[in-house]
Amino acid sequence: PVVSVLKTDRVSWFDRFAFIFRYEHINLQAETKVATTFSIIIPTRDRHQEMISLLESIRHLDGLVRIKPEIIVSDNCSKDQTWLGLQRIAADYPVPMSPLQATCPGKSSALNEAIAVAKGDVFAFLDDDVVVEPNWLAALESYFSQFSHLAVQGAILIPPRDSADPEILRLMERYRTVPHID
Repeated sequence: PVVSVLKTDRVSWFDRFAFIFRYEHINLQAETKVATTFSIIIPTRDRHQEMISLLESIRHLDGLVRIKPEIIVSDNCSKDQTWLGLQRIAADYPVPMSPLQATCPGKSSALNEAIAVAKGDVFAFLDDDVVVEPNWLAALESYFSQFSHLAVQGAILIPPRDSADPEILRLMERYRTVPHID
């Protein structure tokens, strides 16, 4: 499984450093070049409107029906309309979408529970407050058909007001552990 973090300017810089890897029952040999299936994993809590925006942007991804990723949205004990909204959206989504109610509180638990049921060769993690660009999924597919990296991340975009902050730059350098694609 491979981790991808979305290139966007609507996610805090700290969230971009969070990576989850599943090591059980996988072979981490670099010879594996082509990932054939994708699981898009999205943890959420009390973000009904944001989830509608994100899922609508995923609905319009280039190549979505051809690539056919599974989408797993792990709801972390929402108290608003998020869970009901996810069920309504899943009913007529163009690709398999599985709302999952996390049984333990916390973002890590929500992610781990989604990872446990994911079937893809590549795991692409999205935060619930982003909107993907139309070419995002096709770019991932293209990348993994050409390269044998086990993990990648998209470009980390820092808001202009923070781009010269030495602490942010230090953290970016410290946590850049995988190749990135633009």
